[in-house]
This record gives sequence, structure tokens and C-alpha cells, in this order.
Amino acid sequence: MDEEGDVIAFRTPSAELLRDLGNGSFMALRRGDEKMKVSLGGAAAAFLWIDERQGRLGTTTALIRRGEKPASSVPAAPAAPRVTLAAAVPQNGLPQDDLSPALLAHPKVKECLAATRIGERFEPNVEVARLASDKLLWSVPCGEGAYNFIQVYFITPADGTAPRLIDFPTAMGRHDELVNSRYDPKTRTLFAFGKGRGIGDCGRMGVWAWTGERFALLEEKEMPSCTAIPQDLWPSTWRAVT
Repeated sequence: MDEEGDVIAFRTPSAELLRDLGNGSFMALRRGDEKMKVSLGGAAAAFLWIDERQGRLGTTTALIRRGEKPASSVPAAPAAPRVTLAAAVPQNGLPQDDLSPALLAHPKVKECLAATRIGERFEPNVEVARLASDKLLWSVPCGEGAYNFIQVYFITPADGTAPRLIDFPTAMGRHDELVNSRYDPKTRTLFAFGKGRGIGDCGRMGVWAWTGERFALLEEKEMPSCTAIPQDLWPSTWRAVT
């Protein structure tokens, strides 16, 4: 990939390229008069891990340790988890942005209020959406940085009592704080994007879908290196289907 984010096409066939990457010690890149060496340390181990993970060791399709076993012996990829979206509900008649007494009394809200408030109000304001006729979703700001704004989410009955802090599933565990997030009631999905730096070329993004009972992880991507790689090329760490 070049400095403009364009993909470089290698003239070497992919099978030969992967073999050479696995067996080499470094890769030389050249652009005009510029030259760069990229270490290939760990490439063979990474390819071997992929072969083991996909059941390709000893087959004609293996990346690094090929054998005579046919491609038909490779087990099929597991089916992606399926998530069923809840039906859309009207968003009219929602409460105002002020939190209910039960929410204000919640320990997490008190923690967030101390980190985010101006005077006695949150800044930016709380957001409310309806998940069902008897369920509300509350987005509460809980801290901020130069380009990352943290939110926590609660589900309550329609009257705002008995708040339940949402613990969102991720590929690496569960978290009750999201970054740069927003719920879209039209799609019943919640998007979050924690930026590694301001231009957004690294970090972690996720999408959760409301099923009527919980928020299920629908998609997650992560790019730890801030090297101007477009987001549609980031590695996927989780993918489900609807």
C-alpha cells in the first residue's frame, strides 16, 4: 500500500509470493528512488497458525506446510453467528434529556457525572431512544479526550426506573464503556469507533444489534497500526449475519 492508500499489485503469483514471504528474512520495497526493508520475522509462524486454524496442514492449499492431501479434506469454515434484529418501534413521545432519579442514583452515572458535567448537567447531553414499548435506551457521556468521547448505556422500563448498565460483548471480552458511539433506531444497531489517533486510520470499531433482549455483536474490526490503511481493509475480528 502506498502513501495515498492505494493497493500495490504484485506481479508474482500469490501462491509463490506467500511461499517466499514465509521462507524469507526480509522484503524489499521500492518506490522510485526510495527503498525500504521490511522484516519478515514471524511470517512463517503466522502462516503456520493460519494453516492449523483452518485445518489446512498437509494439504495442497496450505500456506506454509503443504502436502498431498486434497483441498476437499479441508473442513468447511464454521457458519457465521446469526443475529435476529428486533422490530423497529416509534420514537415519538420520548422523555427529555434529563436523567430519571433512578439513573442519577446509579453509581456508574455518578462516576460519569463527576467526569463530564458542567454545573449540574452532562455535556454533551444525554440521548434517549425507545427499544420497545416498555424499554428505553439511555446514552450517558462518561469522559472525553481530544477525539474520543466515551459513553455508557442503560436500559430502563418506560418510566426510567430500575436502570441496567449494558455490558457489551466484544471479540476480546465485555465492556461497559463505548467510544464515539451512537444508536440508530431505524436500523436497531449501535456503532462505536475508538480512534487510535485523530484522523481515524487506526483503532477499533464495532456494531451491535438490538435483538429485543440484548445487544449482540454484529461486526468488529481492529487496526493497531496507524499507517493510513483504509477502514474497509482493516482485519475483521468478529462478523455475524442478520
